[in-house]
Amino acid sequence: MNPDGIDIFHGGYSAYLLQRQERWEYTERVYREEKARLLKDVDFIQRNWVRDSTHARALGLLKKVSRELSIIDKYGLMTLRSGKQWAEMDLRADHPLDVIEAIRKVNEITIPTQRPPAVHPRLPVKTSGGALALQAHAAVIGYPGHDLFSTGELVLRRGICTALIGPNGSGKTTFLKVLLGELEPLKGEVNVSPGLKVGYFAQAHDALTATHTVLDEIQSRKPMLPETARKHLAGYLFRGDDVFKPVNSLSGGERARLALAILALEGTSLLLLDEPTNHLDIPAREALHEMLQSYMGTILLVSHDRFLINNLASQIWELRQHQLMVFDGNYREYILRRNAGNSNALRQTLLVQRPMARDNSKETRRRTQAMDQLEERIRQQESAVQKLSFELQKAGEKEAFDRIQKLSVEFARAQANLDSLMEEWEKIAV
Repeated sequence: MNPDGIDIFHGGYSAYLLQRQERWEYTERVYREEKARLLKDVDFIQRNWVRDSTHARALGLLKKVSRELSIIDKYGLMTLRSGKQWAEMDLRADHPLDVIEAIRKVNEITIPTQRPPAVHPRLPVKTSGGALALQAHAAVIGYPGHDLFSTGELVLRRGICTALIGPNGSGKTTFLKVLLGELEPLKGEVNVSPGLKVGYFAQAHDALTATHTVLDEIQSRKPMLPETARKHLAGYLFRGDDVFKPVNSLSGGERARLALAILALEGTSLLLLDEPTNHLDIPAREALHEMLQSYMGTILLVSHDRFLINNLASQIWELRQHQLMVFDGNYREYILRRNAGNSNALRQTLLVQRPMARDNSKETRRRTQAMDQLEERIRQQESAVQKLSFELQKAGEKEAFDRIQKLSVEFARAQANLDSLMEEWEKIAV
């Protein structure tokens, strides 16, 4: 949405970013070109107004400029490029402006501020710790009576962004709880490097105090002068009276931006992210993306956001068939490797780039629509798997073994259906 109405973009988030950038650049170029043309016209009018030989020409040009300025006042400058005629615009042909007024109005034309306020967050890195961020040795992750997956020998090196992917209920969040020390592995060992400062985005988000204002919340995390706190918050688009908003009145995107501001204050060496883009507005999503791109520490990212994974992760950990499998490479390469029959097919597939958002062919639109429909089915199935996983967890805690057995069968069936949908999605996505 914008002050003039609703802009429509076709495709997913990557396509939206590309199209939005193109529209911004086109609008700014049109404004520069049209203002330069109008400045040239009024300059000619001013220089030739008092000459008898050129006055009639200057007067005719002034009438034209006056009509164009009327169009800009009522409909906006972009209407000059719409191809509409003066007679179609329901505007009266009043007397032309005087020369000085025309010059003033042309000089006042400014490029519209369509771009959102820039957010330039930085996440400081605590440099303590060795070359390895974490290690796992034959670890089994899950709950009593219900194993979710095993790791084998697993290493996460410092400075790497790794995406942990898999269906809901497969154990991703449970693994993060093990890394945070909230749970123990059922077998084996999982060790975070001593001295690492761990930051957990979901924890920072959920631990906000509802009765605090935004300013109170920041000052409660780190004592500082109000001016210093406000300067820090301004980098996350909390400006002016925004800092006095109660936390319980913030939107999902505003809460996420506040959580990012808190993480930036505390500094981290290992950043754990569990579906960080869920419920984010566009400014918060872009702030998160920029922060993570510039972050020099280690990231373990749990997400279904393909854009975020493919732009950040250089390693993929996939949970499949109760095993954690490691792939070195980004998400696109991972999908290609899974779907390629052999190394030659992989090489050929990598060399042939798929049509990007600029391709608006019928086939591309059909493929995008099929992916959107399939992703909705995947979300619904993931919700079913997540619900069964939660019920299994409760049954495990109560040691209700008959209930565990029944739920395990239902969970396996739901998981198989989800795996089938994911495989279908991957075939379309490549």
